Amino acid sequence: MNPTKNLRQSRILQIIKNNNIETQEDLVEALKDYNMDVT
Repeated sequence: MNPTKNLRQSRILQIIKNNNIETQEDLVEALKDYNMDVT
């Protein structure tokens, strides 16, 4: 099951606040760590 848009956006904000995200690839890897589907 895919998370809702709101959940995904909340997770992205959490990742950005708590991690050193410099590139889109960094964000993709962090999202994968949360078992979120990334294309």
